[in-house]
Amino acid sequence: MIETQLVFRNEYRFDLKKYNSVLIPYLFEKDVTSLVINVDATSSKNYRSVGRIDQIAIDYPNKLVASSQVVRFGNQSLYFPQSGRFKLEFYPNYYLGKTSIALHKLTKPVESIESTLQRIEQTVNDIATYGGN
Repeated sequence: MIETQLVFRNEYRFDLKKYNSVLIPYLFEKDVTSLVINVDATSSKNYRSVGRIDQIAIDYPNKLVASSQVVRFGNQSLYFPQSGRFKLEFYPNYYLGKTSIALHKLTKPVESIESTLQRIEQTVNDIATYGGN
């Protein structure tokens, strides 16, 4: 089981007030490279994307965008390969209505999760080798 810790949660009404962007008020350190974002929103049509999220490095003058990722509805894993201190800025799409955003950081390192998945995969392969269904 993946263990997470809630770091940000808020609800917005993008249909009542237009936002250019939403700054997530949390400072991420170099040890946080994987986050899980959950976006639930009301929309009049069946869209797939809710916007984009930028990783902004804060140890540099001005605004340095280190990476940018498209955000979809529901749960999505975000991976930030750049190290250092950074913050996140969310740019919502124009068609969003009532929207709730929750951001979790993984409490276990990604390497341990990957090694767990490899062990499970190896166990399944072992069972298949010995004629198990």
